[in-house]
Amino acid sequence: MKITYELEKDDLIKNSKYTLKHNAILKRIWIGYIVFIFVVNYWPLIYLFIPEYWQRFDLVYLLKWLIYPTVSFAFYIVVTPLLTKLINSINIRHQANKHRYGDGVLGQHTIILEEDSFVEITDVNESRHKWKSIFRLEDTKDYIFLFISPQNYLSIPKKYFASEADAENFLDEAKRLHENSRTNFSHSYLASNV
Repeated sequence: MKITYELEKDDLIKNSKYTLKHNAILKRIWIGYIVFIFVVNYWPLIYLFIPEYWQRFDLVYLLKWLIYPTVSFAFYIVVTPLLTKLINSINIRHQANKHRYGDGVLGQHTIILEEDSFVEITDVNESRHKWKSIFRLEDTKDYIFLFISPQNYLSIPKKYFASEADAENFLDEAKRLHENSRTNFSHSYLASNV
């Protein structure tokens, strides 16, 4: 099975935004950030668990240590994602503008699905990837992703398939070949030369 398509700057930008949004490592970092900001803002409330505090209870003090941290926490939770999104958007566009048509990233790509591997052909190279090396396959509304690692992937725009059914057949075949590679045993190069 074979598909030939063109990657444009707009595709690079969309793909980069998609992979950033769905990056599991970044999601864990964000959760850690939220926990850190929460602890930094609300640590004074530990005094509520000290019996002496209740002997000289001060409602104004308590409200101050509830309102200030809550406003600060809300600010960080709202502003940080907005700034991160803006910085990422600028960086993604900057990176996309570094590429030129025909440099192996932008331009024509051909993907050929073979039984033991798939081949990517561009103007500047030909790469062969064993199916066992594929990290995962993803299907979105507009693209099929072949992840070679968590950060390295090939994206195939679905608009280059003759129909939605052709895109589904391509993805099904890639999934079948990938699954076969996980269940079939093959000798490594070193083991076969012993």
